[in-house]
Amino acid sequence: MVFSPSSLILTNYYLPFSEALYAKESPAMDALEKLAERNRQHNKIKKDEKFSTYFLMLGLLPFYADLIYSKFVVGLEFPESFGYFLLSLAGNCIFAFPVLGMGSLLLFPRLLKLFTLIGIQIWFAYFWVYHELSWVGFLPLVIVYLIFQIQLPKIKQRATEEDGI
Repeated sequence: MVFSPSSLILTNYYLPFSEALYAKESPAMDALEKLAERNRQHNKIKKDEKFSTYFLMLGLLPFYADLIYSKFVVGLEFPESFGYFLLSLAGNCIFAFPVLGMGSLLLFPRLLKLFTLIGIQIWFAYFWVYHELSWVGFLPLVIVYLIFQIQLPKIKQRATEEDGI
């Protein structure tokens, strides 16, 4: 004996099978919608982490330039190059990490942050590596700090809105 889907009645529901299958308020549809929302959030988090990794690699741009400069232009070999390597890494981290930290919180579009970071890194590498004028190289750090202080109330307001407090 063959039953048509519209004549079947589910044992747990009082609706015919076809109506239960296409119902908008079914528990299965709610679960699928929640799962789809979690997947969207997860994909956004993955995208943000990937972008943060790229920003970190760009933050070390003066360090890479300094290593290439010390090896091929100055011609430092191992004992001297290791000390130079540590000094360069320390100077770049002192500059790059505050810029990256404050820059990630600033309320500017991502593309503007990216190009600004590249410009700041070129400035720093030019004065830190090639002219050894570290105080001039660190000037963009002061500018980023001032912009951060100006935007701090809006940043705090946005953070409380996102947290739902």
